[in-house]
Formats: sequence, structure tokens, C-alpha cells
Amino acid sequence: MKCGMNKTYESGVVSGVELKNGPTGRLDSVLVVTYLLVILALASTAQADEMAPGSTFRDCEQCPEMVVIPAGNFIMGDLSGKGFRDERPLHDVAIDAPFAVGRYEVTRGEFARFVQATGYDAGTTRGVWNEEEDKVEARAGVGWRNPGFSQTDLHPVTCMNWHDAQAYVQWVSRETGKPYRLLSEAEWEYVARGGTRAEYWSGKTASHDYANYGADQCCKGLATGADQWVYTAPVGSFAANALGVFDTAGNVWESVEDCWYGDYFGAPRDGRAWTSGYCRGRVLRGGSWSLNPESVSSASRGGWEPGDRNNYFGFRMARTLTQ
Repeated sequence: MKCGMNKTYESGVVSGVELKNGPTGRLDSVLVVTYLLVILALASTAQADEMAPGSTFRDCEQCPEMVVIPAGNFIMGDLSGKGFRDERPLHDVAIDAPFAVGRYEVTRGEFARFVQATGYDAGTTRGVWNEEEDKVEARAGVGWRNPGFSQTDLHPVTCMNWHDAQAYVQWVSRETGKPYRLLSEAEWEYVARGGTRAEYWSGKTASHDYANYGADQCCKGLATGADQWVYTAPVGSFAANALGVFDTAGNVWESVEDCWYGDYFGAPRDGRAWTSGYCRGRVLRGGSWSLNPESVSSASRGGWEPGDRNNYFGFRMARTLTQ
């Protein structure tokens, strides 16, 4: 008998593969290890495919649908030369890692489920737009449930301030165990542009075939062409941009994480939110149903106090993708 041939092996089963007694058990063990490595590789590949750029997912049945955005670079600000001072100076921004963003603005139905689950009080709005007198005015009883015009649960929730948006994303984070948040302003513009350099993701000029916004002379809602809504439109009523994201132009202003600054001097170039220094105001992006074309461009910005609620303020979520 050769040395070592008298060694015995225990039999068993690993993931459906039988380990036999005797010297062939050594080969069986190698096969099992190889089998398990293949299974792990396939599982890892499947998980990677689920988070590939352009893929969509929900972290819970009632969660907003998210889409994965690739890393990349872009020039932030007024590329046309016709924008406002607060859209300058132009600066390069590098988004170093993929992240996920809500395909749609958070809807009234989604926000209602949050309120039902938590008892959160979003209060009433500080103002609504008076089209006849061309001004914002206080109006009793107006809030996200009754913004002053008709909505369904498929419309974007409005009358939201920055704190309301934060409360919602923090709740979704607790419910799912995932790092949800608001977008940074740089992430928002990167997503809104959808890889384009034009004033709008759909081209050089605004079009009611692609977005819900107001009349050419600010500020009054307008229904014309494919835009059938004087006020908010149900989310996803128009085509998505090249990244699979809907309604970045018009419908409702969207709160982002950043503090308000009147220009981009000193702005971060790595996609982070700009939150240093005096932060009395917060940034909103995208314009709304009541604004003129210039105000719904990909570079357009707005700044309001974080406690302000108006019936054209909403928000969209982001999620950090952990490895």
C-alpha cells in the first residue's frame, strides 16, 4: 500500500454535491469549492447587473422607483451665455461614483403614505401663486392635500419645504435601511442635462411637447400642445431624458441639499452638496408649472428659505449606492 492511501475521509453533502469516502473525496472537495465559487460569482454578477447604469429598482413595494446614474463629468452652469448671473461661472464637475435618483418627482400618493405611517404634519403653505395679480399670497387652508388646484395621487406632491423633503427621505432610509437623501445641486444638473450641453435636455429651446411649464411671460400656467395641464401634470406625462429621468424641466421646483449662493465662485467640483458657511437659504431646481421657458432650463436655479412652502415646491430623492 502506498504511503497515505490508508487515510479515511468523512462523507457529506455541500450544496447538493455529495462528498464520498475514500481518496476520491479530495477531488470531490475541489469540485465543491469550484462549484461554490461559480455560484458566488454568478450572484455577484447578478447584483452588479441590478445596479448597472440605467437599471431601475424599488427598495420596498411603496418606495419611489429609482434609476441608476453613471459616474461622469460635465460643465455646470449657463452654457448658452443667455442665463442669469447666479448660473455662473461655468465650472467642471466630476461625479466619481454612480448613484441612484428617483425617476419621478415624489408623488402626492407617496407622501400621503409617509404621513399615514408617521403622523407627520406638513402644515399649510406660506403662499400660493395668484395668477390674476401676478404675486404670491397667503391663502387659508392651502397645503399639500389641497394646493389650490385639482390633483390626484399621481401628481407631484407640492406645498413642500426643505424640511418636509428631508423628513420624507429620512423615513424612507429608516424603512429600507438604505442611504436615501436629497440630490446635491451638481448631481441634479448632471441628471437634468442627461448628457446634453443644450439649454434643455430636449434641445436648444423649451417645448410644451416635453415639459409642463407656463406662459412665455412669467408667471402663469399654460396648457398647450402636449402639455394639457395649467397646473401640475401627473409625473411621467412627458418623455424621459437619456438617463431615464422624467420631469426635470418644470412641473414643480425640486429641493436639493445645497445652501443658496448667488453664484458658483467656490462651488465644489466633485459633485458634493455645497453646505459650508452661512446657510439661510436652500436651492431648488427645475422651475415649475407657472414659470416661463428661461426658468425651466437645465441651468436655472432658485433659492428660498428652508421653511417656505408654496404650491409649486416639491422634491425628488437620491440614494447613495454602497458597495
